[in-house]
Amino acid sequence: MIYTSGTTGKPKGVMLTHTNVLANIQYLNYWMRYRQGGAYLHAAPIFHGADFPAMFAAPTFGTLQVTVPRFSPRTFCEAVEKERITHALLAPTMLNTLTKFSGAKQFDLSSLEVLAFGGSPMPVELYRRTRRMLPGVKLVHLYGTAETGFLTGLEAPEGIVGRFCCGQPCPGTDVQVVDPSSGEPVAAGQPGEIVARGANVMLGYWNHPECTARAFRNNFFWTGDIGYQDSAGDLFIVDRLKDMIISGGEKVYCGEVEAVIYEIPVVREAAVFGIPDPRRGELVAACVVLQPGVSLSEQELIRHCQQSLPDYKIPRHVEFRKTDLPKTAVGNVLKRTLREHFRSGSDRAVG
Repeated sequence: MIYTSGTTGKPKGVMLTHTNVLANIQYLNYWMRYRQGGAYLHAAPIFHGADFPAMFAAPTFGTLQVTVPRFSPRTFCEAVEKERITHALLAPTMLNTLTKFSGAKQFDLSSLEVLAFGGSPMPVELYRRTRRMLPGVKLVHLYGTAETGFLTGLEAPEGIVGRFCCGQPCPGTDVQVVDPSSGEPVAAGQPGEIVARGANVMLGYWNHPECTARAFRNNFFWTGDIGYQDSAGDLFIVDRLKDMIISGGEKVYCGEVEAVIYEIPVVREAAVFGIPDPRRGELVAACVVLQPGVSLSEQELIRHCQQSLPDYKIPRHVEFRKTDLPKTAVGNVLKRTLREHFRSGSDRAVG
């Protein structure tokens, strides 16, 4: 049993069977291709749904396992150099700090063969930085949840990653995009909630029968993620259903706005979320952390967003923070904490 990350609520116990774990071993190896004599680095927490299957997959295929007490860019680079790591998986927030680590050039990272990423959408600028830092490494975007394990994968070409594509379903899984109200499949290109079924899907939530009943409908597990599929069947992640902003009747997907903000070179971290507004229902808010020793005004950030986004997606409230954004143990930004901070009205800049 593993637990959900608690990004949008309290963590829940996920009951996994031997069949679930065995299915995820196969799916992980399908995309990452473990090999005899390789070395996998547990840089993400092993209790996270993305890294958990590797604990079983690595020995199954004859791959050494290495752990670090806690991720940092330096500990990652030290482990790769010392242990000749060939495979690893990182959350985008981890990759963000790694690609901005000035000391990385001091380490020999040439043993890396495959680097997977997942857990949240990958901004195209972050993907480009990763590719420049690790030009010879196979980059794989994996999508899944603690409840389902891996659902889709993509050996990532730059153009398609920029649109938050996470590829094709794993063999043996059924992944669909449906209307959140009716449960009926939507047309190609239309956003809806992502649902899935297969041998990798959990039994249910530990001691939470009501949550389990809500999560399983029409013989599918409802992920709570919004996405769409193109005509070729590739899945594109748009946002978490609970994170989507509705401002003046228009839907705003946070990942799209965050990707634009990340294009600004001096931005180190960014999170976009909705805050209550009596006239529009919600307004777009952003918390931004800059690189040390640089400056960026609220007006400059807004002008940059205006070049790529329609008016209703432009942040109306902006806060520049001097400390890292609050995160779960697995590196996902705690947007509910940021919302509560904004509602308290403390220490914020208003656009």
